[in-house]
Amino acid sequence: MRRMPIVLLLTCLGLAAGCASNPEPMVAPQAPDESRLEPARAAIEEAAAAGAERLAPGPLRDARQRLTAARALLYQVAGSGQSLSDEQRTRIEGLVQAATLDARYALAQTQARAVQTKLEQLQAELEAQPAARAEEAPR
Repeated sequence: MRRMPIVLLLTCLGLAAGCASNPEPMVAPQAPDESRLEPARAAIEEAAAAGAERLAPGPLRDARQRLTAARALLYQVAGSGQSLSDEQRTRIEGLVQAATLDARYALAQTQARAVQTKLEQLQAELEAQPAARAEEAPR
């Protein structure tokens, strides 16, 4: 019976000593280098500035989704404290290339629709001019 309080006391002292030791400091994960995402980000920004939100929303949405997936993978690896593996690097590069192409396609569609609209306006003006001249001509 007498040994029980001593064992309990030693156990408590051992636990207290374990809790009092200096734990390893928590190191905040470093933000990853997003420069590898820049081509897609710039292409998306250019397409959006040209009006792709309105004229080519599908390809622009696809570009943004791929860029988001690449960024998520980059942050996931950075959060784990590891370096990018070759497979992860290849996956990110593929997503960035696809996002860049989607954004360029959105820009091309936007520009084509803008040209088409302008062409239709000019054709309407040309068609209206002969009618206006016929009304002005002396008889």
